[in-house]
Amino acid sequence: MTSVVLVAVADPAVPPVGGLPSLPKFGLPSFGKSGGVPPEKLVIEYLAGSKKIMEAQSRILLALGNKDLADLAAANASNMKEGATTDAIKGAQQVQTDSSAAIQLALTNDSLQLDAAAKKEIAQGYVDLGLGTISYILFVKDAKNYSPSITNINGSVAILALVVPRIPADVGNLVKTFSAISKFSSNNHIDLPKNSEDPTKSLASLL
Repeated sequence: MTSVVLVAVADPAVPPVGGLPSLPKFGLPSFGKSGGVPPEKLVIEYLAGSKKIMEAQSRILLALGNKDLADLAAANASNMKEGATTDAIKGAQQVQTDSSAAIQLALTNDSLQLDAAAKKEIAQGYVDLGLGTISYILFVKDAKNYSPSITNINGSVAILALVVPRIPADVGNLVKTFSAISKFSSNNHIDLPKNSEDPTKSLASLL
């Protein structure tokens, strides 16, 4: 499998203090309006990315002492699987947004003090969030030319009508979360994994 180091952090105020393991190259075929990835595959990609992202958020929130939201994120992550309803996805979207905001708020609190175990969980959560982001980026790239067919209205199309318009907001939340973790880790002696970099620039390029 071809691997590539992810590109550097987009926010110049955030030092490149570490990063993610080498991950699969993002290059995917470019699809024209007449072609594209089937809606069913797009939904599978979205669910896979969202599940991993919320599992990572749950881990980070637990390390930050926010057990209630951590449990909620974990519960919603478990719903991101084949057969997920639009109601389940809508609920998970809100939890994912709330989790991002809570993580960012907690990490900008100058009085926040974490023990060694919590710092280790933050670092591992950062890795997990990166892996989930890779899956989500695959979805975004495949969905960039998506347009629903008026002759093929099904559950997958309904789900995509819900999630595709949210791509800019969801990507923005991920960028802010990665930046918050990187900055907090740099200021609090948390060793993030070496040998690759924070994918915020790859995310920002999708906006």
